[in-house]
Amino acid sequence: MLHNEARELLVQGYEATHDAKGIAKAYSVSKWMVHRLAEQKRKTGSAAPCWRSAKSTGSADRPSALLTE
Repeated sequence: MLHNEARELLVQGYEATHDAKGIAKAYSVSKWMVHRLAEQKRKTGSAAPCWRSAKSTGSADRPSALLTE
């Protein structure tokens, strides 16, 4: 997993060169990851990890589900 700073540098490198294959090789990630992080940065302004809450994943581990047992 890449740290936030590495993610930002990866996206900056891709935006400067548009060489997904070269950037992927330099950071040991897939080309898909390079494209995904660049798109995430465009949409959200950040390449930092997006954590999903239990509510958005439909997990039964939500506190409200535990209270009804």
